[in-house]
Amino acid sequence: LSALSSSIRVNILKLLSRQSPLTFTQIMQTLNLEPTTDAGRFGYHLRELKNSDLLRGDESGYNLTELGEKVIGFVWDLIDYSRSEIVKEIPVRTSGYAIEHFDRSKITEALIREAKVPTDLAEEIAKEAEEQLMKAKVKYLTAPLIREVVNGILVLKGYEQYRHNLTRLGLPPFEIIRLIKDPKLRPLNATPKSIQKLLSDAVLEQYLLLNVLSRNVADAHLSGDISIPNANYFVLCPNSIQHDLKPFLSAGFVFPQDSLAISLNPPKSFYQALMLAAKLIEFSQIHHSGMQSIDFFNILLAPYIKNLSRKQIKEDLFLFFMELGSTYIGSEGGLPNSTLNLEFEIPKYLINNPVVGLNDGIYGDYLDEARTLLEVILELLLEGSSHGKPFFYPHQIFKIRKQTLTDPELESLLLKMHEVIMKWGTPIIANLTPEWQTENVNYTGLFDRLDTSWKEDIELDTLRTGNLDNVFINLPRIAYESKQNDEKFFEILQEKVNLVISAFTLKRNQIHTRIFEDYLLPLLTYQIKGENYFRLEHATNAISYIGLPEAIEIHTNSKISTKNGIKFAQKLFQILRETLSLNREKTGFRWVLRQPYSEMWIERLIQLDAKRYYQNKKPIKQLNYYNTGNFNSDLSLPVSEKIRLEGTFQKFLSGGHLMVIPLSDSSNSVNSLFELTKKICNAPIGLYTFAHDLMFCNQCGKTIKGTPKRCPTCNATQNIGYFNKLTGPYRSFKNFTKSEQFEIQNRYKFSV
Repeated sequence: LSALSSSIRVNILKLLSRQSPLTFTQIMQTLNLEPTTDAGRFGYHLRELKNSDLLRGDESGYNLTELGEKVIGFVWDLIDYSRSEIVKEIPVRTSGYAIEHFDRSKITEALIREAKVPTDLAEEIAKEAEEQLMKAKVKYLTAPLIREVVNGILVLKGYEQYRHNLTRLGLPPFEIIRLIKDPKLRPLNATPKSIQKLLSDAVLEQYLLLNVLSRNVADAHLSGDISIPNANYFVLCPNSIQHDLKPFLSAGFVFPQDSLAISLNPPKSFYQALMLAAKLIEFSQIHHSGMQSIDFFNILLAPYIKNLSRKQIKEDLFLFFMELGSTYIGSEGGLPNSTLNLEFEIPKYLINNPVVGLNDGIYGDYLDEARTLLEVILELLLEGSSHGKPFFYPHQIFKIRKQTLTDPELESLLLKMHEVIMKWGTPIIANLTPEWQTENVNYTGLFDRLDTSWKEDIELDTLRTGNLDNVFINLPRIAYESKQNDEKFFEILQEKVNLVISAFTLKRNQIHTRIFEDYLLPLLTYQIKGENYFRLEHATNAISYIGLPEAIEIHTNSKISTKNGIKFAQKLFQILRETLSLNREKTGFRWVLRQPYSEMWIERLIQLDAKRYYQNKKPIKQLNYYNTGNFNSDLSLPVSEKIRLEGTFQKFLSGGHLMVIPLSDSSNSVNSLFELTKKICNAPIGLYTFAHDLMFCNQCGKTIKGTPKRCPTCNATQNIGYFNKLTGPYRSFKNFTKSEQFEIQNRYKFSV
């Protein structure tokens, strides 16, 4: 007992009961003793413990004897007994938002349950955490504080994986205040609900990086080698859904039995069919993170307008477009991200199919109704909303097939579509005439693409499935690191592709669990003749890239528009496609390559690369990665050359592609745009759109092409908004990032 009369000797025994063997120096350092002044005194205490048969060892390491273990066990019991009344008086605010008294066993249980720590080690760490908290003489404890102390002990002991598992997810108060107050960090039309979503998004992204992805994939995302833009949804839902309206027209839509929502009967009128489509889109919004689309929209609804007046058709359509263009139910408080695929003629796939829904016959019987419906849709789009804005939502994709441009009966419809383009620039045109476009192809407004090359079955390949997600590779980073060595470039590229493939494998497993074990996505398991509505096994895994023009220039010293630049880019795409083809055979998954789209996350990669490669340099101009297609959008060249250049790449990008043609404010006409469409449809371009700079005046309710500072109609200088399109939807100019605004202001605009 005399050996225990010194607090230093007791601390040595306590330390070795938790961790041994330890060397002379390690013990001194852990007990915060100074080697130069305390070594002699410390040596004396070690000898006393050895002489009392409580300690054994030498300079190589010390540990407890059997007697030492019994003695220190008794000491711990005394400590526990003496603290038992003290700790009862210390309140703890738990993670369950309750006030309880401190209980060390709760730490042990949490370590075992959350971090999978072995029981003996969990008890040891909990005991050490209690001791540190008691020494600190804290009057009021919280669950986060206790967790910080425990994590600190785990780090010091080298148990990094246990600490990783125990990490608490969330944002510090300062970041929460920033999200609430800073308009640049908030979505457009921010609401309390959308702010709440941003906060939960941050937690889900942290969960993905800490607990789902492997360390090397998470580090690649954080460092900017790759980017997972939908990190907040990555473990929750797919990115896009391509709907099939037929089963709902046939049987209506029955909500789950525990839902308060009213089920929908099969529609018996055009208006009911439109509302069914709208409700399907609105309900689907919680089941995906990106975009959704309805294919063959005007074909499937054509039977419902038989014997209806054009006035009634237009009134019903107006209500449909208003419903989807004004209902804020989308992610972050936005509009439903929806798209309609529209046809000028009945596709072969549907011509002889029996009509689903109200009328008898086959779809081939309703060609006139399908074109009438398309014409009324175009009239409505041309007029715009009653408040002077175009219908930005749902997006409209018009499919041009091989016989579309040669059918004289369609010329008036095609001209009407170009009137809408001339006025608003909202239509997107899908050119299905190139040989590599399959029997059916559909797109979303963010140009997610599905074709029939997967199983060669229109139903399986292009309907009731979609895109699982998109993961991007930072090409300029690879170009910087490979230092103009082709072999090194493609070696690094393969490393990044492997990381992306690993991420997708985890994503697919997570979504399978969400759908079939957690039942979080009821629409996706909605039963259609004994099958799940969403065909997960046919969804695409889309690998994409950013900074192709910049990477080509860094690596080859050539612009991407040059022969040398195009040659290297084609080699890059070919290697990526071959890699994905091999993985398709290996995994059985549907791998595709797609063009990038413009989003806020690109700004983060630009800032990371600027810091890494330009921190001690002065760039000639702002570092920027182009967002609109595969070529620098500031290239001043004839529109025919732009078409030729874009056509060299689109066939490689089976997961999605888009050529954007920005238009000048004048010198264009409907006929000239129509003639340009004929040229584009004779080129290997699969999807294209035109873009205007638009100004909307809230005072007089007019939308005008251009960016005047003053409304030319009412002379207003306030309550004016500017809208632009890079890729995908029109957006408010103020909501674009710096790099996006830079591109909009500097891109070349074509006069057709």
